[in-house]
Amino acid sequence: MITEFPGPKNKEYIASMGSMACNLTQHFPVNLQESKGNYVTDIDGNTMLDVFNSIGVYALGYNHPALLEASKSDLMASVVANRTALGICPP
Repeated sequence: MITEFPGPKNKEYIASMGSMACNLTQHFPVNLQESKGNYVTDIDGNTMLDVFNSIGVYALGYNHPALLEASKSDLMASVVANRTALGICPP
């Protein structure tokens, strides 16, 4: 941990969101570029074990090299851009 939690950038960000939407359920914004494996990093640079496991990274963790490589494919670009109902009609 670099700062207290939530840190100053977290507090400022969450307060700024209150002018646009209800921010009562916001805990902290995630820095997805810095999060790795089972560890999540917030915008203050604090890295923590992600015990809640975001559903999108539950199995492999954040920034898994194989998924990052797959994301460069045309199929992945199409799925992400079009956001189909993957459970009903997967590509």
